[in-house]
Amino acid sequence: MSNEITNSEKNIYNTFLITSRKVRNKPFKVRQDFRTLEVKDIICLKKLKIFFDKFDWVIPQQYFEAPYKLYSDQDWFGLDFFVSQKGIKTFTIYLKKLKMSAPDEQIDFIKESLKFISKYCITENISLSNYITKKRGISYDWMKHVAKNKISIYILLEFPNIYDMITSIPTDELELLLGDFLKEYGNIKQRYENSIKAKNIIKNGLSIISTFIDKNLKNKVENQ
Repeated sequence: MSNEITNSEKNIYNTFLITSRKVRNKPFKVRQDFRTLEVKDIICLKKLKIFFDKFDWVIPQQYFEAPYKLYSDQDWFGLDFFVSQKGIKTFTIYLKKLKMSAPDEQIDFIKESLKFISKYCITENISLSNYITKKRGISYDWMKHVAKNKISIYILLEFPNIYDMITSIPTDELELLLGDFLKEYGNIKQRYENSIKAKNIIKNGLSIISTFIDKNLKNKVENQ
């Protein structure tokens, strides 16, 4: 394994660095010089690059913040922790907790979700209103997006008839991709209705990206 660090690996390191400092409310500065980085850390970076490439739905920032959110009694987690089985297990536990957390606790994730939906609709040449019905194969694409941590479940609540759509999905398929979403739907809906920031961000965000998507699709047609 080469000890040369690629730009992608440098970005992973700086995401790790920034996240670990921000979650502890400490100042940070991105690393520019990697010549003195220890060999063991270089090996970890290369393993993390392989991991993020294989599981491209994993958001590095969320991955690195997971142990700090779950284990408040520990102040520091090195790169070696994140390439361990415990590191991966910690993320899966945190991810499940994050998905079901109150909407106002996942504002950044909601904003990233809106960006993802916008890019997806433009790529697939569909309007925002058709996002919820788009499917390839037997499953709706939005279900796969939830399963792969691409979108927040709270955004789905603004689409008409989402509950009827969910209840029409076969149980085994539903549990495989959405877990306890249907069982928890009432609680999820109530948390969303009680939100202070998230509900406004989602409503306004969907309106903004709907206009943006339509404009881009129109430009595509005109430029053909």
